[in-house]
Amino acid sequence: MSKGTIVFVLGLGMALALGLSGCGGSSTSTGPFTVGTETAADVWTEDTGTTKPTVVDVRVETDYATSHLPYAVNWPFAVEPSGVGPFTKIIVVGTNDTDGGAATLMLTGAAPTLNRMIGGMNGYTYGLDYSPDYVESKLGTGQWLQIIDVRDATTFATAHIPGAVNDPLTTITTWGPTLTSTAHYLMVCQAGVRSATARDDLAVLGFTHVDTMAGGMNAWTYATATGP
Repeated sequence: MSKGTIVFVLGLGMALALGLSGCGGSSTSTGPFTVGTETAADVWTEDTGTTKPTVVDVRVETDYATSHLPYAVNWPFAVEPSGVGPFTKIIVVGTNDTDGGAATLMLTGAAPTLNRMIGGMNGYTYGLDYSPDYVESKLGTGQWLQIIDVRDATTFATAHIPGAVNDPLTTITTWGPTLTSTAHYLMVCQAGVRSATARDDLAVLGFTHVDTMAGGMNAWTYATATGP
């Protein structure tokens, strides 16, 4: 068993002993620090807003690589990397409340405000960053209503994911409001930056099921289509 795993298991036992694995919504003070909880809906709104917290995903690397919350960083087993920070606010995300509670206990003091997302990934039904491998596995299955490529028309015509439509980010104020707010969309760009911006812009309009593909087309190694 690795050192990180041992530390996480010890933290899990302490969390269970202190009753931190429940789903309460209150906050408690630990010295100068505040430890609390947030709903998945609140995390989605905050994470796609202009002032973003540090979202820390404490699951193993392989789970994180497949899908994770927007802008989340990966600290497997709640082991904080050296040379990072300081942080104003951290939101801890585990698989569920049990490992999330253990990780929160272990990270107490890492930021003035430390919150756990209630339910963990098991209770999260909002937008995610997906790996290209996962996206490819879902093509043609109806996983997403539509893949929207937000690059310019010339770049899109050179190579894009089969079935994607081209709606450039520069005109999102025109095409964004025409989408169905309750539908499921996947945003794609060249490197992942513009697609994240598109997701945030749509979140402001009330969209809650907008995903992106991590790494964009730079990370896509599968078949592509050409033309408009």
